[in-house]
Amino acid sequence: MTSRRRSLVLLVAFAVVAATTAGALVRHQDEEGRAPELGQVDWLRDWNAAVAAAKESGKPIALLFQELAGGAAAVDFGRGPLSQPLLMEAFEDEFVPCVVLDGDAGRDGLRQRFGATARSAPVLRFVTADGADLVARRDGVVQTAAVAASLVEALAAAKRPVPAYLGNLSAELNAKRAQALFTMGCFWEGEAALGALDGVLATTAVFVPASREGGKAEEGVLVSYDPATLSRDALAAAWRGLACAERDRSDDAAAIAAARPAKELHRKHALRTAPLWKLPMTPLQQARANAAIATGKEPYASLSPRQRLLARRLDDASEFARGELAKLATPESLEGFGPYYDQVATLFTQVGHFSGG
Repeated sequence: MTSRRRSLVLLVAFAVVAATTAGALVRHQDEEGRAPELGQVDWLRDWNAAVAAAKESGKPIALLFQELAGGAAAVDFGRGPLSQPLLMEAFEDEFVPCVVLDGDAGRDGLRQRFGATARSAPVLRFVTADGADLVARRDGVVQTAAVAASLVEALAAAKRPVPAYLGNLSAELNAKRAQALFTMGCFWEGEAALGALDGVLATTAVFVPASREGGKAEEGVLVSYDPATLSRDALAAAWRGLACAERDRSDDAAAIAAARPAKELHRKHALRTAPLWKLPMTPLQQARANAAIATGKEPYASLSPRQRLLARRLDDASEFARGELAKLATPESLEGFGPYYDQVATLFTQVGHFSGG
């Protein structure tokens, strides 16, 4: 069992659906007790048990055909999308996860039934309890972005709600991003206002070098956004509505290239000065939480259930735990989210509990 799994057991305090079914959980061994090809998802190994669990819960089945031969594609899949914390949570909470491995009884029949004939790479299918495909069969869905999009598509096809955290993660991973740069008198206010907009994926408080010699660097906010959700005109209109708005530098490629992040205290200032800052979050989640805290609103709307549980533990953290957390650098990139999540989970396990009582 991995350190993240041990921590989630302490945090979530509920049994995974597989533990209550006839199917045994996969516990193949690597150095931490789990095969890397399987990631950190708790998979059922029994198709019939998965069907029974799906019928009882109404959840769709995420069916993985995987090999444990240690091939690069299989290992990368396990260490990539199957170990991404929010995707792992979605697999376990929104689906009945079931894996079919080399040597399993009935494997060939299931492969043929679900068109999983390729043996050189993992094959992922999303099906109903009756075995009907929820999404079109596609091989080669092995990248984290593609898996996130498939999870969203499968839930929608099953007429089940797509959790906000999963929809947002898929947007972060799959959006064709655009950038905008706005200068303003106060980047604290700018990040809080722009970070609340649907379609904004990330914000960064920056200093923009002066455009003329001897001039003063300007405070600004660099915005990454999805133009399919938020038009540049709408984004600019929101910026112009700020009392501190100064210049739209979005067409100035040199200014964007020269913009430098402000000191840590000034980036996501409202969030950074709250205990929630140490919670593992994606850049979009950070932007939303910062905006909410700055305006006195509830900051948990974009978080997953397990993140919310961890947030409550962080609120009650002992002074020792807070000191240990303070030593960890909180990332502001999507790439840093997973490793930081593991760091916090490991710390939680080592400390034993976060409460000072």
